[in-house]
Amino acid sequence: MSKKEGVKKPIYKKWWFWVIVLLGLSAIGNLGKETEDDSSSQSSSSQTTSVQSSSVASSSEIKGSSDRDSLNEALGDPSALFYDNVQNDVTGNWRLMVYSSPETIVDHAVEYYNAYFESDKEIHWAVNQELKTTSCISVVLGDLHIDVHEYVDKEENDAKVLGGGKLLNSYIVNPSSGEIDNLSNVTGKSGESVSLESIKESIVALLPQEYRSGKWFDVSLNTGFDESVSVFIQIDQGSDDSDSALSLATEYFEIVKQEVENAGVTFDSFSMNVVNNGAPVGLFSTSDGKNFVSIANGKRTEISLP
Repeated sequence: MSKKEGVKKPIYKKWWFWVIVLLGLSAIGNLGKETEDDSSSQSSSSQTTSVQSSSVASSSEIKGSSDRDSLNEALGDPSALFYDNVQNDVTGNWRLMVYSSPETIVDHAVEYYNAYFESDKEIHWAVNQELKTTSCISVVLGDLHIDVHEYVDKEENDAKVLGGGKLLNSYIVNPSSGEIDNLSNVTGKSGESVSLESIKESIVALLPQEYRSGKWFDVSLNTGFDESVSVFIQIDQGSDDSDSALSLATEYFEIVKQEVENAGVTFDSFSMNVVNNGAPVGLFSTSDGKNFVSIANGKRTEISLP
């Protein structure tokens, strides 16, 4: 009898086939795990690098001591002291610098801002012990506003008295260009700079002492865009006689106009508020001394004098 030819088994029924398949799957699984681990490691490394970079960026935004050292050297006082709080300040926004130098903080306002301001909400005070001045620096609508006061002894120790000295000058400084605008001066007719304070002093000197020493006495000057000057005076006449009040306004108009023009400055207008022991009598305004606008008892009246 002839020998029957054996039928070959399919390859997937061979035992060694499945050994090879299992080994292959195991290898692929390990490879996938290693790839995942590598990806995870790279992702973790990337996140760490990102955090570190972020930290470095944040650190670089903090104003460095080099800016402050440079400012102090420019002021001529490397040992200038800076305090991030002022005693009795209830806002928490006041800062204080104490230095001694012939240099004014106004001339270095932009450098100061870049070195010491951390927020535009802050109010900074710079006490110059050599010049005996105290300057208040603040940010208003993107510009630096600086009021320079006479120094009051030991005022830097108490926010309640800091900046209480006589106002000497006011400035606006553009932080981008560094341009300084002196608000206490006005350009005269010949182009020279004239101090508003000097005009004010000459006007006050011509007013009767009985008014100057009064509790409600006040004199202020303002300038317009055309460099003209307006003057405001408040006095306590000691009575509620509105006719006497108008007479005072007429008399003092001539004094005010004359002093402004004597200073070489264009006169604009004059206003006088007359009170009686603090109670309002009338506000009188004029630009020519003849035609007045009066506001009294809540009523507005136009008055024309002969």
